[in-house]
Order: sequence, then C-alpha cells, then structure tokens
Amino acid sequence: MFSFISSKNERYIYSLISLLLISYTGYRCYSLSFTHDESISYNNIIHNSFYEIISNDTEFITANNHILNSLFMKYSEMIFGASEISLRMHSLFAHIIYLFFSFLLLKNIKMPWIKLIGFLILNVNPFLLDFFSLARGYALSIAFMMMSIYYFIEYTKTEKIKHITIFLTTALLSTLANFSMVVFVVSIIGLLECFMIAKRYPIKQCIIKNIPVLFTALCLYSFYKWPITKLIEHKELYFGGYVGLWRDTALSSIQFYLYGCRYTEIFSYFLRFLLLAGVFSGFYVLFIKIKTKSIKELDFIFVLFTFIIVVNYLQHFIMKTNFFTERVAVFLVILFFISLINTWHYFSEKGLLLKITTGVIASVFIIVIGFTASASLNFSYTCDWRYDADTKGMISELTNLNANKTTVKIGNTWLFEPSINFYRKTRHLNWLQPANRDGLNRDYDFYYVDTYDLNSFDKTNKILIKTYPESGATLFKKAN
Repeated sequence: MFSFISSKNERYIYSLISLLLISYTGYRCYSLSFTHDESISYNNIIHNSFYEIISNDTEFITANNHILNSLFMKYSEMIFGASEISLRMHSLFAHIIYLFFSFLLLKNIKMPWIKLIGFLILNVNPFLLDFFSLARGYALSIAFMMMSIYYFIEYTKTEKIKHITIFLTTALLSTLANFSMVVFVVSIIGLLECFMIAKRYPIKQCIIKNIPVLFTALCLYSFYKWPITKLIEHKELYFGGYVGLWRDTALSSIQFYLYGCRYTEIFSYFLRFLLLAGVFSGFYVLFIKIKTKSIKELDFIFVLFTFIIVVNYLQHFIMKTNFFTERVAVFLVILFFISLINTWHYFSEKGLLLKITTGVIASVFIIVIGFTASASLNFSYTCDWRYDADTKGMISELTNLNANKTTVKIGNTWLFEPSINFYRKTRHLNWLQPANRDGLNRDYDFYYVDTYDLNSFDKTNKILIKTYPESGATLFKKAN
C-alpha cells in the first residue's frame, strides 16, 4: 500500500502538497477582505510604539493585541506599505514553518502510508488554513508550537541542552503570539521535568538543564505581570467557554473543523467517536508503553496533550478562567491529531485485524477530510469572519458610486466598523467620513447592513444598490 512513497519520491510528494497549500494561503493573503479583528489591530494597536505594544500600555487595551502579530504588522507597513498581503506576510511565513516542522515531526512515523495520511490530517484543515491567511497571532503561535514540539522530541533522543533552549525559546515565542499558549509552555515544562525525573539525572546535571527553564519562568512571570494583568484588569479575557471541556472545547473544535460542510451532522458524530476512541486508545497505548518502559518520541505528545487539558481544567476550577474554544483551541486539535496518528501507527504494527481496523478508520477520516476540504476551501471568506467577506468589494463599489468625491457618511451594522475604517485609512478615502457604531437609525448617505439587521432596518426612502453573495450584507443608498 502506498508503495509509490519511496524515500526517493517522498521529498517531491510532500513538496508538491506543501506548495499547493502555500499557494492557497498565499493567494488568500492577497485576496481576502481585511476582517474585523485584523482591522482593530491596524486601526488601534500597530501605530503605537514598540514598548506600548509589548506592554499593552496603551489607551486601547484589548486581547486583540497579539504582540508578535502586532509588531510584524507594524514593521511590514513601514517597509512594504499598508496592503492586505504586506500586513499578512508573517502568517504566510508561519505556514511555511508549520509545514516544514510537521513534516520533520512525522519522520518519526516509519510507515509511509500513515506518515502521508498524517501529513494530510495536520495540514488539510480549512479552519486552520484560515489563520495562515490572516494577520492574527494564531498562525505564529501554532508554527512556533510545532517547532517547539519537534525540538522537545529531539531532546528526548539526544538529551542535549541546546535542544532544551530551542524548544523553550520557541514555546515562549508562541506565547508572545497568543497569550492562550501560556498553558502550553507550562505543560511542556512539566513534561520536561517528568522526563528528567524518569532519567534520574544527577543533581548537578539537573540544575544545569534547568537554567533555561528558570529563564522561561521569569519571562512567563513578566508576561503575566505586565500585559496579561492589564487584560485581566480591563476584563478583556472573555473569549472562551464556561460549560465544560466536552461542550466548549471538544464540540466547538469539531464544529469549526467541519467549517459548515453540508455533511456536518454525519461527520460530526464520526469525529466525536474518533475523539473519544483516540483519547481512550491514547491512554491504553501510554499505559502499555510505560509498563514496558518503551515510551519515546511521539508518545510524549499525548502526555503533553493530557497535561494541557488538566491545566486548563484546573485554571477554570481555581482561577475561573475560560475553557479553550473555537479558534483558541486550534492548537489542541493539532496535538490531538499528532497523538492519534501515533496511536494508529502503534496499532498498525499489532496484527492483521488491528491493521485493517485502523486502516478502515483512517480511510473514513480521509473521506471526511476530502468532503470538508472540497466544500470549504475558498478564496472569498473565512469561517470566523464571513460577514466581512465583501467589505473590500463594498468600498470599491462606494468609490465608483461617488466619482465626484463628495463627502459621504455611511451607516453600518457595528460589525463592519473596523474594516470600513481600515479601507478608509489605507486607501486614503478622505471623502468618506469615519464609520461608527451608532447604529442604522441616523441620517446617512449610504447604509451597509448585515443580514441579522436587515428585517429591522427601515428601508423607507432607501435604494437597494447591491446584496453581496458571500457575506449576505446589503448596500443601500438614501433616496434624494
């Protein structure tokens, strides 16, 4: 099976898949309308000083300030100007890093067919690919996490202190890209300490190997002491779930993984089964490997995944923080899939029946990936911010309608305010007055209305200009 994946052809197969995926996210970096959250970063954050960005010491304190993302946007604009592609360029580079290290990580899998399926599972995920096309911190955090995991695995093989330094540095960078990744850093430090205890290092060697850990702990304290504390004080850390791990983390991850595919309900039940089977199988495999003292390489990822879930639950129980949900839980989905791939690899070596069973499940999963990808991959919108899919087109339409460049006031559903103002600034549309969040009931020249406001919107003396297909938003003009 998959005999064409020889060591000679492997490089070309994975390079071709990677090139297709990078071409997809690269074109979307150029073509997608700037979204609500990206526009908030541009309008309110990136024009502050370096210190103000990294410390959150600004008038506009928001969790939208993904520090590395904000800095990359700031300096990209200075060098390349304010365009969609320049402001999103770092996310495309993050995609290249993610692809490269996901491939390197899967080299620990010996069976070519599992390695290939694993690469597709980790990379052909429309919801994940959204973030490699946007100026948000999620792409950088996931890329640095994958890099960190790879070097942690390398450390378990070589036990060289340089690998500790690299994986902790990249773990810290993932946190600077998205503060939710603090739990990842804490968990991987805990895993490192467990590994060193199991190895029974001499005290002197243990102290030396913990020097990078101490530095990392000081950095985490600095993050908490300054930028994170400000977010807590201003009640900005509100995104997440309150119900429980299953409903908030598991079910929301499945929902967004499927990206609104028309077979969502059927596939959802399969993925729920796969999730539960993967977790219970992971514990079984881990128990066997601990018992036989054969734990190695990708087995550590399931331990890391478990640590993160436990830490997140304890945070919620003790500190009343939220459960990971939707886009914040994407990194957990990746860790789960790596663990699942490793479990498949283990069972595929344990007899014909288990090999057939895992092969059937993997085949069904590939069908799910195929249907989801074919229904969801697009160059027009993102799952989380679909309502902004046509904002750029609407601004172009407005520019054409106002050929005389007379002063224009626009009323809009509040969701559109950041993106309208982004295009107003970057396209230097001085004739367009700034959009606001005052609603649609005032006197404006044009009205840009979201679908949920359409029924209550007073259409008296309004002329319908256009209804946009992807977002469902509608542009009206006031009748003279």
